[in-house]
This record gives sequence, structure tokens and C-alpha cells, in this order.
Amino acid sequence: MEATFSLYIDLESGRVADLDVVARAALAFSAAVREAAKTIDPFLDIRVEIESGTEGSLKLNTIFRAIKKLSPNKITLTALVGIGISWFATDLRQYGMDKLFDHLFKSDPSINHNISENERKEIIEIVNDIIAKKVASEFVEQVYRELDQDDVIKGVGASKSKGEKPSSIVPKSEFRARGYNQVIVEESSESRTTTAVQTLILVSPVLAHNNRGWRFFFSGQEFTAKIADKKFLDEALAGKANVPFREGVHLLVEMKTDENKEDGVWVVKKRTILNVIKVSAPAVQQSFKLPLTSDDE
Repeated sequence: MEATFSLYIDLESGRVADLDVVARAALAFSAAVREAAKTIDPFLDIRVEIESGTEGSLKLNTIFRAIKKLSPNKITLTALVGIGISWFATDLRQYGMDKLFDHLFKSDPSINHNISENERKEIIEIVNDIIAKKVASEFVEQVYRELDQDDVIKGVGASKSKGEKPSSIVPKSEFRARGYNQVIVEESSESRTTTAVQTLILVSPVLAHNNRGWRFFFSGQEFTAKIADKKFLDEALAGKANVPFREGVHLLVEMKTDENKEDGVWVVKKRTILNVIKVSAPAVQQSFKLPLTSDDE
């Protein structure tokens, strides 16, 4: 028994993807599928096949095969396909438990005739459990990071059908946000360091090459953080980073926060912007209230 799955890479018209980028993304995708399969059923063996598509696309077609001596469990195979599709969907949060299954497999209505209601519920529970626990998330994030390296690639999606373009395509603009979702915590009894991707509101930049930090607003407070992303700083100060000087500018960043424990409470001592992933501004000027704060750190 086998189940098919297609990872659809949307390309600029008339252009082809970089082989190294696609190869690295394919390896990361294969690792993600294997990790999820191992969690669901340790007896699943996965083979990934690549098939070139029509102009403007590339499809990574995957075959999921079980290597059990007994009859393979269609529930685990179907759930694995659902998990793969959810990794590359635009937004599954709008679908409740009752609609998730139909959304994932609407390209193949025949599944509804071959799976009982109890099996449907079990598959949905497996998919939601794997997604909630972020199984293989590090590999899925790597897929997005790799695909983001090629300007020819403009989107990615997934479906059970090998011949159709998926109805849900994640645009290139979301690749970086999806590729840096891990929260890394290094903690001792008296100090800890947290590294995570956050969206900050820019309050005031520092338009000079010095050691001063930029001012940001996040989660109800204003603070200073130094920019360690030298490439971004150089481009910003040269006017090449497209940082608009207006209210409501958002920066998607990878931020490291250093804290010390004082009287049993974690107190922030330093924030550092390791990587500026994306800069964006609202289409219409917005206003937001900032609390009064002390001078720059």
C-alpha cells in the first residue's frame, strides 16, 4: 500500500529553480516526513521522487510506503499526507476539526468513500497532535529557509494530487517568517538567554555606525536593542534596506534576550537583534500609544 503526495514549488514564468536549493529543500522535506512517520508509525519507509512539472512550477512527488509484514495501516499513511499538506498550507487555523479532513483532501474526494467516520476522526486527531507538538518543525523550517534562497521561487504548496496546482500556495513573502520559528532557551540557575523570532514596531533608528541601540515597541513596552546584523545596518545606513521613516513600521527579527534572576524574578538585561528578516509598513498610517519610558539604555 502506498500514498502519493506532491510538494509544489511555484516558479517565475520561463525560469527554472537552482538545483542546489531544490536539492537541499528536498532533503529537509524528506527528513521532516521521516520524522513525522517515525512518530506515527515506526514501520513506515519513505521514498521521495522528483518530477519536473510544467513551465513555471516544479513538483517534488513523494511516495509513502509501509514495510510492515502485516497489511499496512491506511490511517497512518493518510494522516502522514495530511500532515505534509498542513506544513505548506496558507492557514489551517480557520478550519475546525470537522472541516479539516475535507480541506486537506478535497482534491481527492474518493478518500471519503474509503474511510469510515471513526477512521476520519482518528486521522484528524493524529494530524492535529503532530502539528500541535511541532514534530519535525526544524526540518520544515529548513525547507522554507532553503527555498527562500532562490529568487526564481515565488511560492510553495502541497496536495495529494500530482497533476494539479494546490489551491493553497504559501507566498515567498512568508518564507522567512516560517523559516525562523524556533525558540531557543539556554538557562542556568541565575541567568538565561532566549532566542526567538519576534515582530517589533520601530520607534527610532540610529542613523550612524556606532554602538547605540535602536528603539522598539513590543508586547506593551518600549526598549532598546542593538543591531548585530551588519549587512542590514550597512544597507539601512546606505538607504538600500527600504526602511520607511513613518509610524507603524514593523521588523520581523531574530532577537536574543539575556536575563538574570533577581529576588526570584527574571529581569531583562540586554536585547540583541541577531538578524533582520523582513521590514514592512502598513498601507495606511496607523497610531499607537507608547508608555512613557526612561532614557535609552
